[in-house]
Amino acid sequence: MMGSRNLKILILTTMVLAIARTYDDTCNFVMIKHCSTDYNDCVWLNEWCDGKTDCADLSDEANCTDYKCLDGYIKCRDGQQCFRVDAMCRDITWRNHCNDGSDMDEEFCKDADCGANARKCDDGTHCVYEAEMCNGFQTCPDGSDEAPQNCTKDSQCQYGLWKCANGVECIYEMRVCDNWWYCSDKSDENPELCTQDRQCISGYSKCADGIQCIPDGMACTGDSECRDHSDESPEICQNKLPPVVKDLRAIPYQGYIKVFWAWPDFAGSASGYKIIYGKELSSLRYTQDLGPSRIMHIINNLEPNTSYSISVVTYNKLGVGQKVTIKAMTPGV
Repeated sequence: MMGSRNLKILILTTMVLAIARTYDDTCNFVMIKHCSTDYNDCVWLNEWCDGKTDCADLSDEANCTDYKCLDGYIKCRDGQQCFRVDAMCRDITWRNHCNDGSDMDEEFCKDADCGANARKCDDGTHCVYEAEMCNGFQTCPDGSDEAPQNCTKDSQCQYGLWKCANGVECIYEMRVCDNWWYCSDKSDENPELCTQDRQCISGYSKCADGIQCIPDGMACTGDSECRDHSDESPEICQNKLPPVVKDLRAIPYQGYIKVFWAWPDFAGSASGYKIIYGKELSSLRYTQDLGPSRIMHIINNLEPNTSYSISVVTYNKLGVGQKVTIKAMTPGV
């Protein structure tokens, strides 16, 4: 309970907003969106409508003007790409930015709406998420997120946020009773609150301890949200050899092959993926390890007019799952 508050704030600012998000059973992570309804491919949101094709069916670059951003994101001026509202007019290298540069245009930033889960700083240019308001750490460049006139007890918390006892701060609902202090008055870890009689709000479920609540669908993602780690427990996530990947496909290009697959059932039980490939008529094979969030890989430096055998397997601490293999022929020069 005495962990670093600065570390927790950093985690909160980089974590995916769990508020009012649509959780997709095919794409297990909320920062990932599936391709068309005919395919199970999934790509990161910052790769959607960025001018480069990532979906096997090309749908990530189609109908971009009709693509609706998730809460906490906003469209670039071109009406296609989405980016985080808190990156507006901020030169943050580890967050995606607009190809047209509009996210760094002051006029665009002033006219833009921060959305339901964020509000404008007093400077009228930057946005701050509700969960980062009045928490004792400056987020707005002008410091208005910590200004007394903006931190009053009559403010309301958005859905998915919980109001601290001081009546000013709002924190993420799933951070209440998680054994870490997020409220400056420590009310989120009050023993009188953190009992098994505590009720979860709609769309949230109890961890095994009967106290902490996390959003439905966040179990078996590979990252534990419950303080008792029950959301990643063997009973829930099938503690056995990892499951088989689904719908493995490959698109050959000149000199490389793009490989796609869909999330396996209980993807959280997989520690990662292995790509095994080589010429079909050769015994020589190459292996590359990928993280558990990957569902696409590009194999480079391949010979033209050559048939390749490509396999994908999941693995965890218990071993390697069943191999799935596909063949693809690279085009000639």
